[in-house]
Amino acid sequence: PVFLFVHLYEPHAPYAPPEPLAARWGATYEGEVTAADAAFGQLREGLQRLGRWNGTLLVLTADHGEGLGDHGEVEHGILLHREVLRVPLLVKLPGAERGGSRVKGTVSHVDLLPSVLAACRIAAPSGLPGRTLDAAAREPRPAYAETWYPRIHLGWSPLFSLAEGHRHLIDGPRPELYDTAEDPGERR
Repeated sequence: PVFLFVHLYEPHAPYAPPEPLAARWGATYEGEVTAADAAFGQLREGLQRLGRWNGTLLVLTADHGEGLGDHGEVEHGILLHREVLRVPLLVKLPGAERGGSRVKGTVSHVDLLPSVLAACRIAAPSGLPGRTLDAAAREPRPAYAETWYPRIHLGWSPLFSLAEGHRHLIDGPRPELYDTAEDPGERR
């Protein structure tokens, strides 16, 4: 067995995708996302060439989204709106088991370790804060996030967030509560 952790720093500012992507996209977030996609494509092709793709357990996710001007935040770290918190999460099980299925409900990165251990048939240590994605789908619970960046770097207040179903609370000096089914852009 092989464990491989690949961290693609793209997309992060300053945006500088490599050629030929820079010629097409310029110095943009979209260009950096395309560069990350291309790098993942090379990894997948290599695993296929080695005959390892079918037996691979793969988790693809991101550490955060990007503000891109929504709510006045160009990058990330200061605010806790959906565009920064909601990230892709794709899990490929060996043999394409459960291929194409979706887990509905709110899950969190703390659910990844128990999920990977379960897929590898390894007992999870007691006391882990997360649970498998299947368990999270059966019994949803709020996803927690916080940012101390505004406090540490700007002297402002930290922010705390709880998201569950279509409700999203951002707690700070002026608490914000959103119904993301009615207001997916969190404007009201």
